Amino acid sequence: MFNNKNKFILLLSVSAITSSILVGSAVYTIKGTSIEGKVEIGNNETGVAYIQGEEDTLYTTIEGALAVANSLASSNSPKTVYVVPGTNPTISTQCYVGNNVTLTFPYEGTTYETASDDSGDLPGFADNNPETYRKNSVLVKTLYNDNNEVIPTITIDEGGKINVGGRRRSISPQGCTSGNYVELVLEENARIDNYGDIYCMGYIKEDADNNGSIINIFNTGNITQPLVVYDWSATRYISAGITAKVFPFNYFDFPQVSPTLVFYGNASLEASAWMYGDSAGDMFASAYILGSETNSALITQNSNDSNNKIIWKNIDTNAGTSISTSKTSHKISIQTYGNYSLKYFELNVKGYEINSQDYFLPFSNFFTIEIQEGTFNIDEDVKLMPGAKVINHKGATININADIFIHN
Repeated sequence: MFNNKNKFILLLSVSAITSSILVGSAVYTIKGTSIEGKVEIGNNETGVAYIQGEEDTLYTTIEGALAVANSLASSNSPKTVYVVPGTNPTISTQCYVGNNVTLTFPYEGTTYETASDDSGDLPGFADNNPETYRKNSVLVKTLYNDNNEVIPTITIDEGGKINVGGRRRSISPQGCTSGNYVELVLEENARIDNYGDIYCMGYIKEDADNNGSIINIFNTGNITQPLVVYDWSATRYISAGITAKVFPFNYFDFPQVSPTLVFYGNASLEASAWMYGDSAGDMFASAYILGSETNSALITQNSNDSNNKIIWKNIDTNAGTSISTSKTSHKISIQTYGNYSLKYFELNVKGYEINSQDYFLPFSNFFTIEIQEGTFNIDEDVKLMPGAKVINHKGATININADIFIHN
């Protein structure tokens, strides 16, 4: 069902709505995980993690370090667990990142995000050259209960946080991780439950394309990852674009987290932008893509219902990471179940306020939006570029309350 309260602005012909709408050298004490009351003691080479402020103690597992940090953390004494770069550990038992606990995967020392003007960085995505840039690879195993049902390997409680390190640079594509990085690799059907915050400037990957791994982001949860832009020029073009009412870029996506993401209720996706600023210098900004109306998210709930969900998937997880093919091969599937609205997002880049309300916001061929259940309101002007799709499934409703500029 379509409720068309405004008009379509057509460029060329449109025959079907579904075709276009859319650690150094120190001496360490090694502690292991407590198993049946016993603590396994290892040697220097087996330690993979430590708690900030207790750097002379290395834990043989991430799970063990987290268990201690969780027991010590409080609002007055938050704890951070650092995973030592180059250890390539495995998370093979259930672990929890509790309230006031941060689990950080740095690519060197304690660094998980820095700016860089190092000309040795790769033009393009760093995982095109993992032999040089990958500084840690963490395998997340799939776990099952007694009924052979998948259970979460990692649970991030409300007030807990995970940082996945990566070094970005404002070279094309703008904002992607182009230097040293860490990756979390999820096995087939592996699961992470997030009620807190995931901040990923490196990569979260599947061990094989579309392997069924999943990250659930519940009502209180957020995930932040890079906004990658493929056709940004420089700040001097922003003013001209604002004057001409042309959005300053057409091709953008969020390709560095490839497991299926399921957002429940007001769970949010925040995009971290880093763009070349010409004479203004590099520009950093962020915008909410999914979330609530209070954080001006692009896609918001119409009703406060924690059962509403959006399933978000980068379909081509390993394809199209080079600059030359990225504009044709990247694909994002967004499926909505419940009542949502397409609104706007804002980027404040060094005094330039980019508010998509002021433009026809472009959706490129990267995007397929499917309204599976409930209603979906298009409340702000959008531009659907060739190959972009909005598909309305039987029983669902799209309410069109704005202008749609369709390229066919």
